[in-house]
Amino acid sequence: MLFIVRGAMAQEVETHYDDVLWRDFNAGFVVDIYDDIPSFEVQTLDEDQIDTDIFSGQVLILEFVASWCPYSSDQMESINDLKKRWPNEVSVLTISVDDLKDQQAFIERINKDNYSFYYALDPEERIFKLFAQSHSTLPRVVIINKKGKIIGLFDEHTRKTKRIMKRIVRKSVWG
Repeated sequence: MLFIVRGAMAQEVETHYDDVLWRDFNAGFVVDIYDDIPSFEVQTLDEDQIDTDIFSGQVLILEFVASWCPYSSDQMESINDLKKRWPNEVSVLTISVDDLKDQQAFIERINKDNYSFYYALDPEERIFKLFAQSHSTLPRVVIINKKGKIIGLFDEHTRKTKRIMKRIVRKSVWG
């Protein structure tokens, strides 16, 4: 049995996943639960060229942030807690959608935090638009299971969404 949360109301649904999946149907996502992760390549801030295949067999937490977003830092901290809990099973790719003038603030932030994430810049929102409508709210989180299927879509950062993210990741790690 599964509860898919739609805004403030929950609806019971039969599915092969025995867990909570999260999506907000009015959140501006262009992907949905059970979709395959859209394939993309990105250059990290460490100048490594990576693509989605690198995350095969791991749980991927893909987060879109911006330096000007007050919730992005808290979101990154929460995701770091998940990464620390399952360091070998979970990968995190944090993508900043900051424009060129704000990128330095993002870089300063991640240098201060020193999380073990992959970091990339996406000022034209090329990758962001694979997952959400342009100029949608931030931060945004997409959780992908070991098989490359989207199992979580988040467009807000609250205590409730942190609990749901933790549960989804735990279930994905443990199978």
